[in-house]
Amino acid sequence: MTSTLDTVMQGFFRPASIAIVGFSPREGNQGQSVLTNLLAYGYPGRIHLVGRSAGEYQGRPIAPSVAELPERPDLAVIVTGARAAPGALEACGQAGIKSACIISSGFDEFVPGGSPLTQALREIAARWDIRFTGPNGFGVVNVPANVFTPFGPMTPDWLAAGRVSVISQSGALLLHMGIVLTTGGLGVAKGVSMGNKANLNETDFLPYVLQDDATDIVWLYLESFADGRKLLEQARGAAKPILMLKSGRTTASRQALQSHSAALATDDRAVDALARQANIVRLPDFRRMVEVSKAFSAPPVRGNKLLVFARSGGTGVMAVDEAEAHGFRLIEIPNWYVEEFGHHFNTDIVQISNPIDLGTIFSVDTWLRLVEAGCQRLAADAVILSYTSSPIWKDTETPRLTQGLRDLAQRLDLPLALVISAGAQEVGALERDLGVPIYREIGDAIQSLAAARDWQQRRSALAVERFNAVLPKATEAPFETSPLLPEALALIEAYGIPAAPWGVAHTADEAAAAARQLGYPVALKVVSAQISHKTDLGGVLLNIADEAELHQAWTDIRARLQAQAPTAHVAQFLLQKMAGGGREMIVGARRDPTFGPVVLLGLGGVYAEVFDDVSLRIAPLTAFDAGEMIAELRSSRLLAGVRGEKPLDMEALKHSLLAVSRLMLEHPEIRELDINPLLVRPEGVLALDARIVAG
Repeated sequence: MTSTLDTVMQGFFRPASIAIVGFSPREGNQGQSVLTNLLAYGYPGRIHLVGRSAGEYQGRPIAPSVAELPERPDLAVIVTGARAAPGALEACGQAGIKSACIISSGFDEFVPGGSPLTQALREIAARWDIRFTGPNGFGVVNVPANVFTPFGPMTPDWLAAGRVSVISQSGALLLHMGIVLTTGGLGVAKGVSMGNKANLNETDFLPYVLQDDATDIVWLYLESFADGRKLLEQARGAAKPILMLKSGRTTASRQALQSHSAALATDDRAVDALARQANIVRLPDFRRMVEVSKAFSAPPVRGNKLLVFARSGGTGVMAVDEAEAHGFRLIEIPNWYVEEFGHHFNTDIVQISNPIDLGTIFSVDTWLRLVEAGCQRLAADAVILSYTSSPIWKDTETPRLTQGLRDLAQRLDLPLALVISAGAQEVGALERDLGVPIYREIGDAIQSLAAARDWQQRRSALAVERFNAVLPKATEAPFETSPLLPEALALIEAYGIPAAPWGVAHTADEAAAAARQLGYPVALKVVSAQISHKTDLGGVLLNIADEAELHQAWTDIRARLQAQAPTAHVAQFLLQKMAGGGREMIVGARRDPTFGPVVLLGLGGVYAEVFDDVSLRIAPLTAFDAGEMIAELRSSRLLAGVRGEKPLDMEALKHSLLAVSRLMLEHPEIRELDINPLLVRPEGVLALDARIVAG
């Protein structure tokens, strides 16, 4: 981050003075709500009111212009109507203000293609070197420093200080996220509502909160990406967890897509790819974001060994299922622990296993001793205690248990999650007052601990292999038109992906000569710019055994094409040596308007879209990315060899993924690419078909 932008961020989050521009004493003015909130949160700096004319409000002077203020404010909060906003920003720029929140609405959100007022704001900001949030946003909050510029009515008990910073594209959702974080016992450090993102966006604020000492966890709520590649570059390997809720999961129109890769690599899947590649935890709703944040607020989950205490046998069974589903291993309980348990309870009645059943124990002290013994000596990576608050306990017993467990977890630097069945008020008070990760369901606890574990395990690897957001310039002359099959095979061979031996023919006699040179059996494939999916039109015949079959195949394909695609220009035919002894995969790519080239891997052949088993990454790929793509496939176990089959060449498959990544970067004119199928064999790979769409 440049020193200039750092100064701007200080103006947003630690301003010594704030000007509310567009303030009016008339009822309903949003500036009054901003002022009320700043006072309610105890903002310690100086507040200046700027309106159309001089006056006063509740004893505070209203200046008729920014130029007449007694000082240059660090932050301007502009609450004028949309038409007056450019003039207000111009005045702020002339006064030397470098940070502004434009809360005004009525810009791009109501004008298809963008409002001229938005462009005016951008030009003014560039002229005066002023940076702004919005328009159509709620501004910024820094709860520990008592900075609160949103105009929605809030009080400090609704949105309390904590260690989570929020970057939101929505204004109202910024406040909603603050409320759910507060009620979940987490609280807010800093927050920004970016609104229409006409000037500052998520890639401006993310570096700031990642280096902010008051921030432990970052939340992103996005409806669109200002620069998806830059966001990936910033987030990959970050030392703080980033949790993201991305709305708008529906796919864009596919009417122009001509390849399997483009059809499979949908917009939302590309967002998933970004999240995996950047180690961003993508979640479906705010409830899950709160649950997972609780796990991140505890000490790190460093491994898979899990210890569970439960008061219910049914809960224990559920814990076993969830643990296995999320890659945890339940620690085996040793004899010494059984003996320790026997000092407090009759081990002949309750069988000691993991989960440890505490069903008929009602002593908080006993629970604490048993949990402490397990934590200290069983080398667990995470511990869960699930219990139901007992009606025979005093009101102080549950808080005493919770306090004792919190102190134990802090002392041992161990993630310890509580699953409590109790009244909502009781649980809420525990979360709010004690700051202990508390869950309502055992599944939520295990899923959240697993998310924290996975993030921790991947962070170091991703930090080593960084992502470069800058797309390189083309190294070769671009294609004028989409390459036909022979040119496509030649290109991927030039990038180190071998193809099954092939040749071209314009006549049946040339085909026979090519087949004799390749050796039978061969495949015969039509080559035409007007025929994208050759198999659908019968333009491919396989396992041709001899010259007689080849002549018949030539005649049959010609007849089919004449019947089904009479206007298609058939330039030539391709002969290819048949190959087997492996697994058919698809390796492809598409150029995404937000993320650039996206590389795809999946189960190949004619079933690519039927089985829908794919993984994606954004180019450039690293070897680590390629390995993860393979491991993510449901069909990955087939590649390792099953029922006596030889394992297939994973290194050659990784090399192919990296080659496609490089090809897409060096040929920006390529819009879509398919190598389908790519035959992965015990030794090496062979491309059996390729399609490239340029333009």
